[in-house]
Amino acid sequence: MRHQLLILCLLLGGCSMGPKTFTGDKVESRTCRWCNGSGQNTEPEGEGGPVRGGACPGCGGSKTVQVIVPGPKHPALVKGTVRDIAKAPAADDGLTAMMEAREPMKPITGGISGAKASFQKDGSTQEISSASSGRFKILLEPGHYQVHVTADGFADLDTELDVAPRKEPIWQERAHLKTEAAEADTSYFDAALKAR
Repeated sequence: MRHQLLILCLLLGGCSMGPKTFTGDKVESRTCRWCNGSGQNTEPEGEGGPVRGGACPGCGGSKTVQVIVPGPKHPALVKGTVRDIAKAPAADDGLTAMMEAREPMKPITGGISGAKASFQKDGSTQEISSASSGRFKILLEPGHYQVHVTADGFADLDTELDVAPRKEPIWQERAHLKTEAAEADTSYFDAALKAR
């Protein structure tokens, strides 16, 4: 039966299982925020240029978009860094931190590649390794975590992290808008390790 359903989905051009939801989430249909419900692409082609026209890139012309209103168990994004404390910028060096935040694909000052971060809560553990830049991203259920960070040639670090619940709705658009409100739902974790 499962194989027949898969073949039917492939013949029909794919099956949508809908947006990923978690216990306590609600799914709502809302007016598209790209086109304000017109279904049309109203963005200008360039500065002062004519409107592009055609279907809205957010809703595909349907005028509405599915939105997940996150419940208390919906995982939140945690963005983190693992640095060599001897190479990290001084705490009052806001310019370095600001420049690094603007260019998330570039390495961070003192970033440690391949460091392992382990997040433990209620008997379960999630692990991630830092990229070559020293950065990592992980989705964690809201709550209080014990964190263990290791890297070759560095002393282990044990610390804690509180992951705040998501508050902003998650728009299931075809094209995504980055908003300050969605970024505010992100938790941040920075680990500074000492060389052995």
